[in-house]
Amino acid sequence: MKVAGAIALASPSTIYQLTKLYKSLSLFLTGRAIGLVYSFNYSRVQAVYYIR
Repeated sequence: MKVAGAIALASPSTIYQLTKLYKSLSLFLTGRAIGLVYSFNYSRVQAVYYIR
């Protein structure tokens, strides 16, 4: 676990920055995933209506 060692050596502010970065990144990726799913479902519904 090199990461754990690096975090143990890092200063609290660095750990805070990393946590903030990780949280914002995960939020962003989750948002993108939800957006993709919604747009996919929407286009699929539109296609179904169009085919009818």
